[in-house]
Amino acid sequence: MTTEYPQQAGHGMLLVQLQGPDHGQPWAPAVARGMLHRAGYRAGLGAVRPHAFRHSFASAVPNA
Repeated sequence: MTTEYPQQAGHGMLLVQLQGPDHGQPWAPAVARGMLHRAGYRAGLGAVRPHAFRHSFASAVPNA
């Protein structure tokens, strides 16, 4: 995914438009949420929400 990242964007966002008139611009939060939601259902996980990643990450990181 990062090999297609537009280097000229200048905003540091990873989820960016790769095509169309907004090429190189960050995704709107609602677009990212919708993508995760649809992907979760396709994977048989039900509704996946971005906040779940925060909890999963915090649970996976060992105490320092």
